Amino acid sequence: MCDCIEKINSKLAPMNGKLATSFRIAGSGLTECFMLETIRLDKSVRKMPPRVSASHCPFCGEKTVVPG
Repeated sequence: MCDCIEKINSKLAPMNGKLATSFRIAGSGLTECFMLETIRLDKSVRKMPPRVSASHCPFCGEKTVVPG
C-alpha cells in the first residue's frame, strides 16, 4: 500500500486537519482505505446516505483495498 495517507496528513497537521480513513478487513488482513464524504441533500429526510470508500488511492492510483 502507498504512503500517501501519511504524506498528506503530515502536510495537513499544521493546519489542524487530516484525511478521513477507515479500516476494512479483507481476504489477507486489515487494510486502510480512504473514506469519501457523502452529505444529505434533503435535511427533512432522516435517512443518511451510505458511506463510500475508495478502492484506489486518489493521489497515486495504487490499489488500497485487498480483494476479498
